[in-house]
Amino acid sequence: DNATETKAHAKALARAKLRLKGDVIQALEPLPPPWAKSSTQRRGRNWEDEDNWIDPDPYFYSKEVADIAKEFPIEAWLASARIRPLLETALEQWVQWTTEKLMPSGKEHNVSDRAAADTFEWARALGDTLSRVAPLIDETLMARLVGPFLVEGDAALAVLARFTDRLVCRHVLDAATVTAETLKLLDSCLDRLIDDRTFQQGWRAGEMHGYDLPQMVDALLFVNVELAPRAARFANGNWSQINLIMPLVTKLVGEIGWATAVASRFLTLCERVGTPYPVAIFADQANAILRALASRQEQWTGTLLPARMASVVQRLAEANYPLKPDIAQRLLTVLDGLVDLGDRRSAALEQSDAFRRVQSGHTEGRPRAGFLTIDRLRQRAASLNLAPNQQA
Repeated sequence: DNATETKAHAKALARAKLRLKGDVIQALEPLPPPWAKSSTQRRGRNWEDEDNWIDPDPYFYSKEVADIAKEFPIEAWLASARIRPLLETALEQWVQWTTEKLMPSGKEHNVSDRAAADTFEWARALGDTLSRVAPLIDETLMARLVGPFLVEGDAALAVLARFTDRLVCRHVLDAATVTAETLKLLDSCLDRLIDDRTFQQGWRAGEMHGYDLPQMVDALLFVNVELAPRAARFANGNWSQINLIMPLVTKLVGEIGWATAVASRFLTLCERVGTPYPVAIFADQANAILRALASRQEQWTGTLLPARMASVVQRLAEANYPLKPDIAQRLLTVLDGLVDLGDRRSAALEQSDAFRRVQSGHTEGRPRAGFLTIDRLRQRAASLNLAPNQQA
């Protein structure tokens, strides 16, 4: 029986036509509630069972709104003194409705899976809309709009991942100027990413599944767009302003860079940037990753990550030759860690011209950094689990 919905639709259309004739801009009508309690009880089911929670009548067709949301002139509305407060109220209402739809509170049932399927397009559209208004509204209001999606859970991540991706594209890659507010918002998203249960200690820690989490990692490492010639920075191949994002990158790889997928994307960033990548910062970032990997070395077994990292070391060492002693020592520490992971290329690099004359900084007569003594060779052979004849 869709009589109630039909009446609501007719009233909305009549109201819209009436408003077209006047010059008064009014607030949007309140959305229907996200959930309604069923008046009937199915046989054999408890009253609090999730099947007793249904969509209200009339129903908010979020998918249809998502299809047209990209056409909303958000920027023009915010520039209008009459419309701006109405839009800000509507944004808060959309966020509240979405939060309750995806993460219902005060109910003993689980409807998140059904809601996630019903609101897939809407979650992405809302994340995109929030990214458009981010630099244009008050910082306090923006915190209220994004805050509900900074909590743990896949449902909230659906909105936050899209918001992060679009925020990077619109206000970092394409913006004439990257504002402090944008970087602060990205830092909040980064904190949520680091705290995700995927990267907590346990079996299969660091394995990312689904679409949202990888999208956030790509965005926060600024590799979500491979090439965009008309971009203002980074995606157009110009990395001269890379220091803008280095604090975010350093924080990310320092916390979760040990995860295979995260390390792969970090090395993708280094490969895209090439020789402009700050060599001193890279040395510290790579060492932080390898230190965190010490108890999880099996995760990199059989991957190309050690070889890729060694390649970045070689490229930066050659581009910045001759290396400053302190930087050379930090890069040698990286190579030491890669050799311990079984990378033969790193052992050869330690004897290259870029490192051969680098002193260790210890007392004279002791081996310089990077010099492979018999004892160090034996330790590394043992760490590779080789047979006795292979160790010799």
